[in-house]
Amino acid sequence: ALGLGTFLWVYVQSLESAKSTKSFQIPLIIERNNPELAFVSATDSEGRSKRTISVTMKGLAEELADLDPAKIQKSLVTWVDLSEGQVGEVSYPVKFRPGEYARFEWEWERRVTIVTEPVLRLERSVALLTTGSPQASADYSNASVTPPTVEIIGPESQVQRVHTVRVLLDLQRAQSGVEQEVPVEILDKSDRPVQGVVASPANVIVKPVLSPAAPWREVFVAPKFVGAPKQGFRVVSYSIRPDIVEVQGDPKILRTQGTVSTTPVELDGRSSALQLEVRLMLPAGLKLRKPTRFYVRVVIEAEPPIVTKPPGGP
Repeated sequence: ALGLGTFLWVYVQSLESAKSTKSFQIPLIIERNNPELAFVSATDSEGRSKRTISVTMKGLAEELADLDPAKIQKSLVTWVDLSEGQVGEVSYPVKFRPGEYARFEWEWERRVTIVTEPVLRLERSVALLTTGSPQASADYSNASVTPPTVEIIGPESQVQRVHTVRVLLDLQRAQSGVEQEVPVEILDKSDRPVQGVVASPANVIVKPVLSPAAPWREVFVAPKFVGAPKQGFRVVSYSIRPDIVEVQGDPKILRTQGTVSTTPVELDGRSSALQLEVRLMLPAGLKLRKPTRFYVRVVIEAEPPIVTKPPGGP
């Protein structure tokens, strides 16, 4: 009996020594099948972000050598089930499925720490922002958004970061009365996407209204100055940019309009240069063809001293 036991032990040890291992990093799937629980993050025992699970395959060296690692990788699945999860930081068991390789021995990281939050749902209006310019023969009037509100859904802390819910309408591709399906963007105060928050519905229908473009022409911009610099100082030069602008509107008014004035620039008592943004004083019936910002710069310097000649001089 002692000899038989010794033989079996030696035999088993020889089998173990003939075995080899293969290791894989398998993406961790979070089954978010609890509608009231929002996944935030997964970490290991040391608090590091966890996206994959380390899995080790053990079998006879000659058998493992004949297997395709890429095929094995595709067959393996690791996941955490949050159907019975709790809000907060909780350790969950990692489930593993070896697929067609169940005959081998397997080891894997058995637990992972998951942070969850309550799901928050809020109704928000959808803002419409236009980009680009319509075709030369058309002007943009307005657009409808359907539905005008959407529900934003996500972890409580992330939903509270949402500042803007919007859609972008590219006017260059817009056609009057033609509906477009446009994705909803969810942004924070810095206009960056808020991760983990989704909109329901994810897309809305935007229907632009375009009208035939009014006639337009280029006119000069003339700054309007009020007052005079401080005594002993004078205006040396001034400039405005841009100094030519495109205006459009009533053809009768447009034909007689060669220049357009700015809002008054106050010079009274000034003794130094100034630069400021101004608006245009457009006549009723005209408007800027494109949104434009105007800046006036005025250079003011001390008047040069008056040189007088002494009596009897040359």
